[in-house]
Amino acid sequence: MSATARIVTGRRISVAAPRKRMQTLIASVILAVIGALFLVPLLWIVFASFNETATVSMSLPETWTLDNYTQVMTWELTWSPLLNSIAVSLGTAVI
Repeated sequence: MSATARIVTGRRISVAAPRKRMQTLIASVILAVIGALFLVPLLWIVFASFNETATVSMSLPETWTLDNYTQVMTWELTWSPLLNSIAVSLGTAVI
């Protein structure tokens, strides 16, 4: 009786695997750039809101203050329009 040895081969190497990795890398870089394009202006606005001189500059504020927020959070500028919007929204949702 003669036994034949079973031939064991390694995993198949896919030609598409490096291409798939490159596409994933390119997609990740593009998404990171798009994310930065949305995030940088948003952070710029947030940092500018804490600037005491109320100037729009590309640097971080030297002194951080909430004075700009206290000037805006008045009944006439914020709370009255907000309550008005809530009343209209609730009325629309009921209808």
